[in-house]
Amino acid sequence: MDLILGIENLRLDLAEIGKVKIGGRAEKRTSKSGGTYRRPEKYDHFVIVKNEKNEAGDYIRDTKLMQKLAEKYYNDPNAKLKHINIIFMFDNPALNFQYYLARFTASGLQCYGNGVKARTRTEAIIDEETGELKEEQGWKEIPCNPDKCPFFKKEECKAHGTLKFLIKETETLGGIYTFRTTSWNSIRAIASSLAFFWKASGGYLAMIPFQLVFREKTVITKKGQKVKIPYVNVEFKGTFEDFYEQLEGIYKIRSLVGAEVNKLESLAAKEIKKALPESLTKEEQEEVAEEFYPDTVEKELNQTEENKPGVAIDDLPF
Repeated sequence: MDLILGIENLRLDLAEIGKVKIGGRAEKRTSKSGGTYRRPEKYDHFVIVKNEKNEAGDYIRDTKLMQKLAEKYYNDPNAKLKHINIIFMFDNPALNFQYYLARFTASGLQCYGNGVKARTRTEAIIDEETGELKEEQGWKEIPCNPDKCPFFKKEECKAHGTLKFLIKETETLGGIYTFRTTSWNSIRAIASSLAFFWKASGGYLAMIPFQLVFREKTVITKKGQKVKIPYVNVEFKGTFEDFYEQLEGIYKIRSLVGAEVNKLESLAAKEIKKALPESLTKEEQEEVAEEFYPDTVEKELNQTEENKPGVAIDDLPF
């Protein structure tokens, strides 16, 4: 008799024990229609938060960990964190950093895609005559063309990236930290760095000591004004010689546990297919919308049901 154990299609994923942020949510505002929302505010440094929230609904800052890192990095426990020592769990860049185009509203995720194809939320359809359910609420695959998409043109659809990693100095294993961003500059920088290091190391990323770095670059606007643009990158502190010296030690360790690491990598590759953006909880979707899509949320809350515009799936121009 075979034992029936486990749960089919259960997605295996290390628990998120904290987040790294370069922005948060400001004080609550009231919309014209009476709804409340919070505009985002930007930081000029990293802030690490726990997964616990205070009475205002904000994530609690991990002050102890930030002071520990600041003391180690800058000999000042109150210094602002401009970098964080991190380690990746996987060699495959796609397992450490997932990015895609996504449209969030106050109601949550509405659509996501890769520029070629997308999945969009569909509402339940009720037969007006019989009252029977004709089609359940769900997701429908459609073409994805940013050049023609009205939501992308209005910046209601944005690039969205999620980086997952371990913080080297934490005293707990078994959990990960995440960094979310909708910055093209950050997404391009992180994706490019991971691809570069992956090739330079011969296909390795896991266990290499990297840094998550907060940087700024100056751009000139059309009006001739200088503006500082913040972005985040993944970097290695040291020369090429230092990099390959680190790799030598990692090669030795991996030669002992390489087969198991490869099995873990293979399992993770299968699991990530289940980790679709639509699997985010309702609370997570609302938080992402409020922090990264504030204009869309504010506009939606200011509209009444009578004047709320909409674009039907069949009306999209592709």
